[in-house]
Amino acid sequence: MDLINTGVNIIAFKKFGKIFAMSCSTTMQIEKDEFYVLLNIDSDTCANIELKDFVGVSSLSDKQIDIALKLGKDHSLSKNKIENIDYFTDNMAVLIKNAKVMMKCEVISISHLNKDKSKKLILLRTINVQENKDLSFLSIENVKEKPYL
Repeated sequence: MDLINTGVNIIAFKKFGKIFAMSCSTTMQIEKDEFYVLLNIDSDTCANIELKDFVGVSSLSDKQIDIALKLGKDHSLSKNKIENIDYFTDNMAVLIKNAKVMMKCEVISISHLNKDKSKKLILLRTINVQENKDLSFLSIENVKEKPYL
């Protein structure tokens, strides 16, 4: 089963009483239950993610373009980005309902990819996975306004 897609994936978690969420399309599955995500350090979500955190990764379905557009803009601390989005929590992990794939993951490694430390390469291990087999992945090419990815 493909856990992740190079379409629109939402990384989200609850920490310090806030929900952090961002869109991400740069992913690579390396094992059956492990994959990398590449995040920009200037995002509130990336700045607050740490080793051993539990995060939700929701690979959006082709019916969730509006969610991709909403979560691809602004920073988590400037507004409640998931207001009016149907989601649920599992420990710290925040998952978007009706996504193609919803995964609770643990952060098992964080590396800086370049000298200026502007990007973090984060290795995630899946704890549990829910897949909606009747849905298709949302492709980034199908999003008219490109979210900040």
